[in-house]
Amino acid sequence: MRADLLMGEFEHGQWLRLNELEKRYSVSRFEVRKALATLAAVGALEHVENHGYRLPPADPERDSHHREIRMLLELGAAPKVYYRASIDDLAHLHELARNFSDAVEGSSLIDIQTANDNFHRAFFALCGNPVLSGTIDELRELVRPYSRHPYSTSENRQQSAAEHFEMLDCIEQKNLPGLLDVMRRHLYRISIASKLAGPGSDDE
Repeated sequence: MRADLLMGEFEHGQWLRLNELEKRYSVSRFEVRKALATLAAVGALEHVENHGYRLPPADPERDSHHREIRMLLELGAAPKVYYRASIDDLAHLHELARNFSDAVEGSSLIDIQTANDNFHRAFFALCGNPVLSGTIDELRELVRPYSRHPYSTSENRQQSAAEHFEMLDCIEQKNLPGLLDVMRRHLYRISIASKLAGPGSDDE
């Protein structure tokens, strides 16, 4: 259910019915209720007393605020990653960047998103502040259910893959301003793509 929410399988404001979810995921009502409560606790769903759970209605202003906070946090964490990343760390990040690059060549959107999340989680984990890196991860997931998917087109997938490698090149070349510039470009483009790409659209 969480994966479907993150991939935009449900609509803004859509009510989630227990019996439909039981059939969809082949689980018990208890398990459905537990999952709904967990998702509501992290802000992915809205619980309305005596009515149930739904996706929050579309709110572009809220999404914009979340993206602004995410950009501030990621750009603030980047110098910490830059100074702390070891040769072994960079080798691991290169492996994850290659995994994403391979995924964009023909994998499903959920596999592409998983590969992207793996790269970014590992990248920001190097900042040395688990609260900061955890908050960045939460914001990424909090915005995603309410936005169009940024990897719906092959162009965006390819650009994201290239930017991941650019980020690592900047660290290896001791170019902090370059790293920050690539990250600003990456975040801005993903933000625009999230607003413009339609659900399920693909140019391939």
